[in-house]
Amino acid sequence: RNPSLRPDRRADHIWRGRGHRRRVRGGQKEERDAGLSGTYHDHVLYRHGTTPVHRLPAQVKVVALLVFVLAVVVIPPDAFWAYFLAACLLVGVMIVAELPAGFVAPRMLVEIPILIFALMLPFFGQGATTQVLGLTLSVDGLWGAWTILAKATLGVAASIVVSATTTIPDMLRGLDRIR
Repeated sequence: RNPSLRPDRRADHIWRGRGHRRRVRGGQKEERDAGLSGTYHDHVLYRHGTTPVHRLPAQVKVVALLVFVLAVVVIPPDAFWAYFLAACLLVGVMIVAELPAGFVAPRMLVEIPILIFALMLPFFGQGATTQVLGLTLSVDGLWGAWTILAKATLGVAASIVVSATTTIPDMLRGLDRIR
């Protein structure tokens, strides 16, 4: 750092904004962080907290997300117990991170296009067919739909947990440390 520069002009303001600013509004002090762009804002996925998950270093969360997603990807379609175990692990982390369902559920809507694609597979799949509620559905399409729904839902939920417990600057620093 160059000591001749004022504190708000030092190079570290790129990561931390220009430091914590205090404003007085109606006799109350309000603290805010200037963030990356010099203006106050949080990303909509982040939820402030002091839980053990929030306190984990970002690089640990990124590596854990990668390992979790890879583990879910290699689960065979008929290993229902493994999907249940992965879902229980994920719900446990959400509970420890104090992420309520009302916070996570709306963010899961990003998965809707994947769900629509997966739900169409049984109608267009080939091979053996079965009757479900009077509809003729492909057995391979049903298995494909189940696999896509389970894996996509677990992956999206896991990424929501990481983004809800890690700020963007911390995520960038964590990715830089992994490199």
